Amino acid sequence: MLLNEFTAIQTGYTLRGRLEPIERGGVPVVQMGDVSLRGLEPSSLARMAGYGISDRYFARSGDVLFRPRGDQTIAVPVPEKLKEPLLIILPLIILRPDRNIIMPEYLSWTINQYPAQRYFDESAHGTNMRMIPKSSLERLNLNIPDISSQERIVRISALSDRESALLNVLAEKKRQLVNFALLEQVRKAQPHGNEAGPLGGRRTGPPTVKSEQANK
Repeated sequence: MLLNEFTAIQTGYTLRGRLEPIERGGVPVVQMGDVSLRGLEPSSLARMAGYGISDRYFARSGDVLFRPRGDQTIAVPVPEKLKEPLLIILPLIILRPDRNIIMPEYLSWTINQYPAQRYFDESAHGTNMRMIPKSSLERLNLNIPDISSQERIVRISALSDRESALLNVLAEKKRQLVNFALLEQVRKAQPHGNEAGPLGGRRTGPPTVKSEQANK
């Protein structure tokens, strides 16, 4: 199915000048740099005054954000149990899927897989900055299994990501343990020979020549 057959596609809000963040009040703002494969963290977002901005530019739980520029043309789901709507800034695109047809988590997962990414590579515009036009995004063709299969795929993918993260942590802990053991060996090592240099090693240089007086 084509993406626009089961998903409403809305471009982000166009800022009039630079973003002027505020400390309190206003609305949380999602910019392109906030979207990565690590997901979206609402608590870290900047805030701005949002008076008079149309509701269509706000994303909520169940929506998916698509990043159409740069090396990572990826999608991430808006977190569940969101405390407040998020104002989405152009060039980001809001995807609002029909949840009777596709899960937001599955939509973002399948967009990030090789077949969709290869399609984006073929339809990208720009030389200095890779960009996926909205019209190309609308024509993205996706395979959509039933909801139960989608749930299973999303769950297995999440477990695989968790396993990879734990293996990375384990590898780092092992590296630290090996280095600690090596440092302990260095600390316990005894200098060789009767005379040691200032660093605990054997002194180097020519041997001391005894005077003729000492030999008599």
